Amino acid sequence: MSDAVSLSYSSLLESLAANISQDDVKEFLAASKDELIRGRKSDGSGGKEWLQLLEENQKLSHDNLLYVEHLFEICRRPDLLTILLEYRADSLSLSDSHTHTSSKYRDIIREPSLDESIKLAPPPKKV
Repeated sequence: MSDAVSLSYSSLLESLAANISQDDVKEFLAASKDELIRGRKSDGSGGKEWLQLLEENQKLSHDNLLYVEHLFEICRRPDLLTILLEYRADSLSLSDSHTHTSSKYRDIIREPSLDESIKLAPPPKKV
């Protein structure tokens, strides 16, 4: 892992940890499908400890964010998904990775096509 990616990944972890509360950790542990992760009791651990647990169990790394992305989506945390998307856009080659489920949280502004626009009928004629 290059120094730039390492620094960026460290920033990602710090940002996520700052936005994850003890209650969030409990919710993430409950939503986890992995038995090693799910079986852990939340002993007042915060986001930093939870992220370390995921790294230790190879569920989180600089090039593997799918597990936490999925948990954030299940637990309805678009703010955390946005942080992941920003990291991915800054650090990883988007052309090398497939489209992830959280891509629907990106703001895409486009003009509707003629087929999609609403067509109004002409006003009624007065008799």
